[in-house]
Amino acid sequence: MTFDQPFKGTILHMEWGQDIPDVKEKVIVLPTTKFSYDNIEDAYTVDFAGEVLNDQEANAYLSLLASKGAAGYLITPYEDDPYGMGFVFTSSYMPLDGTGVDSDTAEQLRDGQSIKVEPYREEVPYVEFVQTGKTDQEIIIMSRLDSSWHGAHYLSAVGPSTVLYHLMQVMDEETPDYTIRYVFLNGNGDSRVASDDFLERLMVQREKVDAVVMLDILGTGDGPLYVRTKGMKSYRILEQSPFDQLAVRSMGSSPGDAYDEAGLPYIILSDSLEGSWHVFTEKDTFEWLSEDGLADAVDWLHAWLTN
Repeated sequence: MTFDQPFKGTILHMEWGQDIPDVKEKVIVLPTTKFSYDNIEDAYTVDFAGEVLNDQEANAYLSLLASKGAAGYLITPYEDDPYGMGFVFTSSYMPLDGTGVDSDTAEQLRDGQSIKVEPYREEVPYVEFVQTGKTDQEIIIMSRLDSSWHGAHYLSAVGPSTVLYHLMQVMDEETPDYTIRYVFLNGNGDSRVASDDFLERLMVQREKVDAVVMLDILGTGDGPLYVRTKGMKSYRILEQSPFDQLAVRSMGSSPGDAYDEAGLPYIILSDSLEGSWHVFTEKDTFEWLSEDGLADAVDWLHAWLTN
């Protein structure tokens, strides 16, 4: 859980589902829910709708606390696991900031105690290569280069990052019309954090950006390329060749939400509908990628950028 601004208030211990007293400007202390604790191993499993598993009842209760004016929340360790870290799996759009605390910290929290929780700051890792074009108008092409304890991310990271790397090689001798930014979002499962950080830096030049293209599940050769946009929104670039030949599908909640809200055209490029259901599962394997699929994706992007 990350948050931009510190939150502060007086401590108030509560239980999940408790009738809500006056919580205005209070930092609510809650124990880890049984659901979150029982499902820790599957926290990043993608369900049939393409959503990451969340503790929806906890999300709803935390949202209700936010609507009543709570300043933030702290989650203490589960009662049967006192040496762990408190947590609850919240959605990316949770309107209330909070974090988990360890057992030592949890024991020191007292009702009525004043507290201030500062955002955790660290250098957000990503690698960016800039190829100067004939104009200063920009196209940004991104891929994830991260991992987590839930798989090696062959479909969502290894394939598209391989495509991006080889695209840079074939573009090296070209002088494109646009200035191109090739961006690898890396870190250990923190590509969303890196993406948000990159967007913040990008805002100073947003008027120059014509499109942000995220390479998603790419290099499988499973089928024709297609794009996803927020709400199947159409952008000017999608009306131009070769994008005008691609099917447009809906994009679920993703880092692209922030780009869309900032007014930047954000497009996800993929080549496997089936693969999108198997990210983070035992079917997410290196064997799913193919040399022909990777080469075809590189060739398509190269043709687009030099058209």
